[in-house]
Amino acid sequence: MYLLPSYKVFIPLLSLFGAFTILAFQHAENSSEPITGTPQKNPIVLELFTSQSCPTCENADILANTIKDYKNVIVLSYHIDYWNQLGWIDTFSDASHTDYQRNYERRFDRNSYAPQMVLNGRSEFDGANVRLLNSSLKEQSTTEKLRTPQINRNENKSVSVSYDFFTEKKYDKAYALLIIDSYDVAIDNGPNIGKLMTNTNIVINRAPLQLDSSKGNYTFELAPNVKETDQFKVAIILQDNNLNIVGASVSKIQ
Repeated sequence: MYLLPSYKVFIPLLSLFGAFTILAFQHAENSSEPITGTPQKNPIVLELFTSQSCPTCENADILANTIKDYKNVIVLSYHIDYWNQLGWIDTFSDASHTDYQRNYERRFDRNSYAPQMVLNGRSEFDGANVRLLNSSLKEQSTTEKLRTPQINRNENKSVSVSYDFFTEKKYDKAYALLIIDSYDVAIDNGPNIGKLMTNTNIVINRAPLQLDSSKGNYTFELAPNVKETDQFKVAIILQDNNLNIVGASVSKIQ
């Protein structure tokens, strides 16, 4: 993994590429380990901060793709933008995702890096480390399973969602997330040049919801680079002011 400070810096490219070999070897070791998961009563939300330009993120993306259909596991891939300076602009990179990750800097008192995996907003670890991933999958979750949102694909290149996130738990923020189930991209520049990468559960819109009522509707307008034929999911996420995820649910357009 590669650490970045909370402010923008330009790191000499030779230093970056010099570290790639060591990092790639470490991640290759981790990727050879088997993944084991246990069924959970409550949802586990795993937020992966990743990039198509990051040379050590591919194994984390592969792990995310492997576990995305585990029972009560919600994987959310946020593509950050601070790797874009290396020659490839990530298809789904968004400065708001980088800003969101930096909120976790204050939460965990450490710098941002990729691939970073955050468990229920409460702890973090190297997203390509299978041992730590396995531990998180076995950890008992206190996140409440919310009512499943109802979603529809509309003819005017939009996706509408009807939700009800009622809970007795205390929360301070509510979000609806529009997610692309899976996306393959051929990389023709940067550290991952020549690779065909598969990204999973990609967050392409993170919309704050009104808190005056737990019930409501929201419509996502699809961006020009999003295909209408893509498979979409919508997740509802409740967080407190410390970023703990206290409630979650997800639904897939059939």
